[in-house]
Amino acid sequence: AEAKAGFPVVVDSRHQSLRFSGVTALTPSDEEVAGVLGRPLETDPDAMSALADLVAATRVDTALITRGARGVAVWSDGAPVLLPAVARESAVDTTGAGDSAAAAFAAALVAGASPLEAARLANHAGALAVRRAGTVAVSRADLFASFADETASSRTVA
Repeated sequence: AEAKAGFPVVVDSRHQSLRFSGVTALTPSDEEVAGVLGRPLETDPDAMSALADLVAATRVDTALITRGARGVAVWSDGAPVLLPAVARESAVDTTGAGDSAAAAFAAALVAGASPLEAARLANHAGALAVRRAGTVAVSRADLFASFADETASSRTVA
């Protein structure tokens, strides 16, 4: 679904996801989805099932569920995909992490990224936001460095 102006509509509501139908994307947290669906999201299969139910109930093109230290779940190409957390570092402050992830997801979709690509960016943005105290802006340089760190780490593991 697209707005009449021809751009994606991404909604990040607080416990109101089911009120928005036919928008491009929703970006709730796992806590919010558990509340609106009336069931816990404690396991990966729980998150995948809840994501499918959320997409079906709202008729959105995609949805991103932020899962804190467990990463994100995204609806991509008609199926749920789980992306593990970017870094296992201890969170300093989770204030604004979901907002950072939602903003990155929306910006990536507007720029033409696929939902999976947008989710990867959102996952990094959320992880960066929790590394500092207070509400922080995640910069482009921060994101580039985070992806570079991930690439470097994957090379040293092999």
